[in-house]
Amino acid sequence: MRKLTMAALAVAVALNTLVGTPVFAAGKVNINTASKRRLETLPGIGTDIAERIIKYRREFGRFDSVAELKNIPGIGEGRLDTLKDEVTVGLLAEKSL
Repeated sequence: MRKLTMAALAVAVALNTLVGTPVFAAGKVNINTASKRRLETLPGIGTDIAERIIKYRREFGRFDSVAELKNIPGIGEGRLDTLKDEVTVGLLAEKSL
C-alpha cells in the first residue's frame, strides 16, 4: 500500500512539473479546471454563475488570478471576498488580490 501511495505522489509531482498546475491545492477549487458541479459547491455560486465561469474560460482561456473572477457578471467585491480563500488558479505564486 505504501508503494502505491508513493507512486500516486510521484505522478502528482510529475503532473505538476509538466503542466504547472498543482494536483493538490490544499482543498481549494481550481477555477481553471473545476467542473460546473464542483463550482456549484462554492459559497454563493449557483448554476448560472458556474456556467458563466466556464463560458469565460472557454472564451478567454485560463484565469491568471482569482481577482479575475470580477469579470464574471454576478461576482463583485463581496462575493470575491467570500471566494478568495476557497479557490485557486493553480499557480504556485498567485498574484495577490
